[in-house]
Parts: sequence; structure tokens; C-alpha cells
Amino acid sequence: TDPHLRGGGYGAGIMQPVLRLIDKEIFPFGLWQTSHEVCPFYEKLGACVVHNRIIDSTADDPTVCPFSDNVVMRYPATDNWPHGEIDLRGPGY
Repeated sequence: TDPHLRGGGYGAGIMQPVLRLIDKEIFPFGLWQTSHEVCPFYEKLGACVVHNRIIDSTADDPTVCPFSDNVVMRYPATDNWPHGEIDLRGPGY
């Protein structure tokens, strides 16, 4: 959201319906990119930072992270997350 509008609940209002789809097990998890500045917002919603190396094996240089932002996060922040490298097999958006 616009930095001047933060704290008004707009971002949470957008994210909570999406996270409920994961809670209902319609989707197994959510994975997205963000900045260090916004990371605490997502942590309040129950997400955590992903420390796995993330690649795109379909890219010209598969060693480059396919995300453009500094932080990759996931929801939910549970222990059933894979260890090791994660191949998106496509670009990160």
C-alpha cells in the first residue's frame, strides 16, 4: 500500500482472504517477494522469511534468484517447509 496509508488495515484486508485459502488447505502455501521494510507487516500475519536458495532452472542463468525484491517470504510459518534449493521453474513475479 501507499506509505501514507499504511496502518489503516488496507493491506491486511487484502491479504487475509488470500491467507484464508491457505488455511483452508485450498493452496498448500503462499510464496512472495517483498522488501525488508515491509517484512514486519507480513510477519504479523503469520508469514516468515524463506532462507532457501531459490532458482529458476529455465532461465539463461539459473543461479540468479528469479525474484527482484530483497526478501522472499512464505505463509504459513510452519515447520513443514522443504530444506535445500527451491526451483520455481519459471520467473518470480
